[in-house]
Amino acid sequence: MSAEDIIKIYGPSSLFALMLIYFLCRPEALEKWATVLYRIVYFITKQGGKRIVKHDIQSRINGFSRVLGKEIANYEPVGINIEWVKNEDVAESFFRDDKVVIRMRHHQDQDKNFVIAAMAFVSQSILSKTKKYLSRNQRESIDLYVCKDLCHREKPRVEEKFFDYYFVPQTDESERIKEFVNKYEIMHKVGIFYGVLVQELNFLGKKVFSQPRSRNIIEEVTHLIDFLEKYAKREVGDEDIQTTFRGKYCRCGIMIVGKSFKVQNGKTDPYLNYIEMLVHSKIENIYLIGPALTPHELLIGRISTQVQEKYGYLEYFSKKYKATIRIKGKRNKVNNFLVLMRSVDPIRFYDEEIEKELFGE
Repeated sequence: MSAEDIIKIYGPSSLFALMLIYFLCRPEALEKWATVLYRIVYFITKQGGKRIVKHDIQSRINGFSRVLGKEIANYEPVGINIEWVKNEDVAESFFRDDKVVIRMRHHQDQDKNFVIAAMAFVSQSILSKTKKYLSRNQRESIDLYVCKDLCHREKPRVEEKFFDYYFVPQTDESERIKEFVNKYEIMHKVGIFYGVLVQELNFLGKKVFSQPRSRNIIEEVTHLIDFLEKYAKREVGDEDIQTTFRGKYCRCGIMIVGKSFKVQNGKTDPYLNYIEMLVHSKIENIYLIGPALTPHELLIGRISTQVQEKYGYLEYFSKKYKATIRIKGKRNKVNNFLVLMRSVDPIRFYDEEIEKELFGE
């Protein structure tokens, strides 16, 4: 039933109900309308300029947070609330009522306001549980890259300001941060920065408890980044590249469902045989990836169903995304389809004493 049908049957009051439901589901849309309203008020009265800036920033960042909710499994979009203060650029940022509250000084340069708020939001909200186990270079490189993506998607004109204020100073200060960011860029081109790396780090933050930052976790995350970078550089058809990562904290595998003759054959046995090996190796997360074409999606769906029935994994997440893959040395843009199969009983880590009792280490 369309919105027009609902209005005809239930009358004008239903329009209000539909609008209310829409704005409750899409708070960033309400922020955008608030921005328009305050612009009108400002045009007439020359008052409310700060409110325009506030709602514009909030609507764009809330919109980006909503996009991440579609990119990352089990990611709950986080809202933002700007509170203007009279002193430092960013006085403080903290969570309140499931929103990141950013208390910052209002600048006449609106682009500066946006990049300061965006960086504070990303630093506070993205992988907040995981970051306490990462190195400074790992944390800051992730924040830089996600914030760069936020600016590019939501307000491209501020990218230069973001580079001047954050990106260039931090990458100039640390060659390691620059190396990490370059690796993320390679992953992002093939669609696995959010889909696999951030996903795995998100899982990591939920399976490690009550432990101090350790060299083991930091080194493993570095190895995971290197593994995914190498995978992202692969040529289509290269079967020699490593497709599984077997760490202590992160254990994932990537399986491509792409070869036309296998897809046309329609048999799932070759894929299930490989997945059985992954299951016996205690791989917790299996990423099934193929072209976003009907035959491939149907085959991936059948594989997913059989993996759930045979091995007890869950189809945790699925999405379509754009990627740039390498064929004979050249990059080609494609539409891909990804399904994440996750073990129903992933290993979790507690304090060292309990860990020794559970795993005998």
